[in-house]
Amino acid sequence: MNIVDSLTTIIVVTILVSVALVLVAYLNRRVNRARSRVRDDESVGGSRYFVRYAPPDENDGGADSR
Repeated sequence: MNIVDSLTTIIVVTILVSVALVLVAYLNRRVNRARSRVRDDESVGGSRYFVRYAPPDENDGGADSR
């Protein structure tokens, strides 16, 4: 086996392994997104870290109202 055949074999194997890794990463992402949708549907209470800010009404009789 000469050097050209060896390099060709290495390149083909590298391409096949790369394609296999891309497929595994894609399937992993799909599974994670499906799991996160289920979790998002279950949580109705709102955000875990952020709370919506509700500014005070202008008609609530605050100190600045005249």
